[in-house]
Amino acid sequence: MAKFGSLPQVLDASPVLLEKIKGMGPKNIFALQFVQGIARRYLRQRIEKKNYITSSREVADYLIHAMRSLRHEVFMVVYLDASHAVIGSEILSEGTINVNTVYPRELIKSALAHHAASLVVAHNHPSGSLQPSGADEQLTRTLFLMCSFMNITLLDHLIIGAGETVYSFADHGLMDSVKKDCAAIRSRLA
Repeated sequence: MAKFGSLPQVLDASPVLLEKIKGMGPKNIFALQFVQGIARRYLRQRIEKKNYITSSREVADYLIHAMRSLRHEVFMVVYLDASHAVIGSEILSEGTINVNTVYPRELIKSALAHHAASLVVAHNHPSGSLQPSGADEQLTRTLFLMCSFMNITLLDHLIIGAGETVYSFADHGLMDSVKKDCAAIRSRLA
């Protein structure tokens, strides 16, 4: 653990890095990967068994563990019912080191199939940067608008960075801005 600094970094280390540690053979590497898999399942089941979600941090705790060790961009969705109980979660798309294509119609299709009343979307930045890009903000606006037409509430968009860092669009006021912009668009269409 001294080489990696913390238990999460040990669990997230690649087999190639672990092999370089004296005494870390295939059996020990398998054991660490097994423990990480159990921890991931535990956190997923814990969040899915909760009665309701009260903050972006609760969802972030699960998503951090699920996404922090990934070396490519992944877009995940957590589906919630009307009382914010978790219905399920899934990886909606996978990309490359710094690019991920998300198709809004696939998100809507999946949200409807889950009978979701609301959802939280998240993607990781393997580079560690938490700064949302212009494309991240535009995607959030598009998803929010499309969800609103289907009476589904997009509660937050999280960016998972390095370690345990998270950027929440809601906590930074961007969801309120998106909500106002979408309300203006919807009123013009009415």
